[in-house]
Amino acid sequence: MQDILYGLVFMSLVFGLAALILWLLDKLTFKKHMSEEERDAAIEKRAGRFSGAWFTFYLIMAIIALPASAFNWGGESFRERLIFFCMAAFILIGAAAIWRWGVPKESNGANDDERGDR
Repeated sequence: MQDILYGLVFMSLVFGLAALILWLLDKLTFKKHMSEEERDAAIEKRAGRFSGAWFTFYLIMAIIALPASAFNWGGESFRERLIFFCMAAFILIGAAAIWRWGVPKESNGANDDERGDR
C-alpha cells in the first residue's frame, strides 16, 4: 500500500510540474494586449513545434525498438517481441509516409462558421 501511495505522490508531482511549465509558457508567450489573431497564431506555432517534437521522439524510439525487438535484447517472449516489432514498424512506416507525402489536411468540407455551431 505504501508503494502505491509513493507512486501516486510521485505522479502528482510530475503532473504538477508539467502543468507549471505549461502555465509559465503561456505567461511568457501571451502578452496582455494581444489580439485574438495573434493568440491563435502563437498557439498554432507552438502546437506545430510540439507535434514535431513528439514525432521526432516516437521516430527515435521506434528506430531503437525495432532491432531490440527483432534480436530479443530484452529477453521478452516471442509474442511480446512480435507486438513491439509490429508497433515500431508501423510507426516507421507512418513516419516514412508523412515524410514522403506530408500531413493530410482536414477535408471535412465545412468549417465552424458554415455549420452554425456557434
